[in-house]
Amino acid sequence: MKIIKRTLVITGIVTLSMNVFNVSAQQTETASLQPNYNTRNLYMRVSYGIGGGDWATRGMGIGLFAKVRPGLYAGLSGYYFGDAGGRAAIQQIIPVAGEIQYELETTEKGNGAILLGTSVGYNFVLNREYYNNRYSTTGLIQNGLYFNPSIGYRLNFSRNAGVIFDLGYQLVQGKGVDVDSEAFLQNHLQHNILLKGSLFF
Repeated sequence: MKIIKRTLVITGIVTLSMNVFNVSAQQTETASLQPNYNTRNLYMRVSYGIGGGDWATRGMGIGLFAKVRPGLYAGLSGYYFGDAGGRAAIQQIIPVAGEIQYELETTEKGNGAILLGTSVGYNFVLNREYYNNRYSTTGLIQNGLYFNPSIGYRLNFSRNAGVIFDLGYQLVQGKGVDVDSEAFLQNHLQHNILLKGSLFF
């Protein structure tokens, strides 16, 4: 009888020890799986970009992004782009766009990620007046669509701050009308490749 009691006590102690060990291991594993980077829900982003295509361009922007879920961000950004050669008569624009960014693949530590993103918004033209050679008249470029899908890479240099580099296609759309009668003259579509660097914090 004593042997049975001792056996039951020892078995209980061993079982309890194993349960404590398993709980501790699960807590350690859960802690290791917790995200160590980008733990906040809101981020500011400051960007600078250069591009080429139908017109050489450069510009900068600022945006506010919210974490929808881990790896998916949505935001609102405003940009200024102008002709890289300083020829203000060509085109200067201010796009205001909604943006979506998705982390396609993340490094094991979480401090780096391959990104897919897209920006869709409305393009405000600053220097709207231009000379239309086809109709030998002065025209106005009306505001229009802005579209910029891209692929990029995020690299954190601290827990909630880092840099993003992305390469994308930029479409700037506008309609040309006569300055006096507002009669339609032509569609303006600018196609560019845009390289952009951003600081987020």
